[in-house]
Amino acid sequence: MSKQLKQLVILGVSLVILLGSLLALILTAPKKNANPDGTESGSVHDDSVVLIDTDKTPLSMYVKNQITDFTLMKGDDGEFYFKELPGFNMDDGFLKNLWKDATYMGANKEITAAEGQQMPSDEDMGLANPQAKVLVTYTDGSTVGYTVGNALTGDNKVYYLRMDGSENVYAVTLHTFYFKSREDCFDDEIISYPRDEAGNYLDQNIDNIVLTGTNYPQKVCINKNDDVKNATSIFYGSEYVITAPEKTVPNSTAVADLAYQLKQVIVNRLVCYNPTPQQLAQYGLDNPRAVVSFTCNDQPTTVLRAGNIDGSYTYIMMDGVNAVLSLQTSYCANWASYSYEQLRDASLFPRTLASFKKITVTSPATGERYVFNVSSSSKGEGSGFDYLVTCNGKSVDYKNYQNYISTMTLTKAVEFEKTGAAENPSLIIDIEYFDAFSSEKERITFTPVGTRRFLCKVNGAGSAVVSSTYTDKLISDAKKLMLGQPVNTYVG
Repeated sequence: MSKQLKQLVILGVSLVILLGSLLALILTAPKKNANPDGTESGSVHDDSVVLIDTDKTPLSMYVKNQITDFTLMKGDDGEFYFKELPGFNMDDGFLKNLWKDATYMGANKEITAAEGQQMPSDEDMGLANPQAKVLVTYTDGSTVGYTVGNALTGDNKVYYLRMDGSENVYAVTLHTFYFKSREDCFDDEIISYPRDEAGNYLDQNIDNIVLTGTNYPQKVCINKNDDVKNATSIFYGSEYVITAPEKTVPNSTAVADLAYQLKQVIVNRLVCYNPTPQQLAQYGLDNPRAVVSFTCNDQPTTVLRAGNIDGSYTYIMMDGVNAVLSLQTSYCANWASYSYEQLRDASLFPRTLASFKKITVTSPATGERYVFNVSSSSKGEGSGFDYLVTCNGKSVDYKNYQNYISTMTLTKAVEFEKTGAAENPSLIIDIEYFDAFSSEKERITFTPVGTRRFLCKVNGAGSAVVSSTYTDKLISDAKKLMLGQPVNTYVG
């Protein structure tokens, strides 16, 4: 082979390699509007025909389909919402794909008449009675619109589509949300709690809970407990405190569940939006059974209202969102269906045994008076304390004394007195605490309010009512302790 021929062969081979490389680049190059993984955003097309391709910023996307109409907007915070439902959380995962069609849309193919046949009519393609009409408005005031007809035979994702101002018809793959109702597009998690960059919830500090409504004739306020580690406090160990209508210990389980329910408000469905006065009455939201307001971390106050119960669901509304929602009753029972009595603890005055320094039990009716003094001495570092108890100067068995204190601190109220009673106690208990507990003296009084019923007050406040079985035992057991006789614990 001559030198010249060899050069020609080498040149030919090089050209083939170059052409192959160019072809590979063309075939593997990402399409416009493609995601990093190679899949397209917005509607899925093969880009045979580009229908929309603009760098303009969409202002709104109005969609009218055979079910409803809605105007899709994008807020300054990047969240999507419907103009008709301001403040309502929408399903961003689907709506963002709908929004992308406003800046880029390609068609699978143009619809043309088959050889020797006529073009399908608008009636045949569903363009005379469209599945949807869309109008996109951009921030510069310009618009683009299109009409969506029926799905092509054998494919429920590809639809006939005509751009406004054009006679041409195209086959375009569209998202199903073009054909949904507003109700289908809402996010069932209606409260936007703060999340970290990975999408996980930050710690949710529910506080400043206020309950009103027909279930709560008196406003009930529940706040985080600032005195949780004070062993002499009735609120010792309690995460929350009821501060109104009186300051008292909450039912820890009921209130903890209530706070949890406020962290997870996930509704079942959107019942109606912009409800009429008649609809509000129909769903019991013209006069709600319960209204709860609360804060979470540093967010503004959230207000929820509960109306009628329908089967296993409760109708609710959230301030700022003019829509009636359906929430599973078990997800809101502790604030929507409970009463004040169910949220408060029936315990009279739980205290820590080791905090008592002196207890004086007085019966004005009989003149009996029993004074318990407690002293302690350390067993050594890390070994606890030894306690010495006397009653009116006589030594008392410490185990018996523990049983007596358990009766005093663990007994529950049988009911709660709403009207109160004149202060004329038949039993008085005065308590002093060891200095290490930094607690003031307390006076607990028991005043008759009915047959075998006594109203218990701590420092003049309280509404718990106990039976005479309890008050009689506190007097009789105090005498037994002084006499060295055994006593047992009574928890009513």
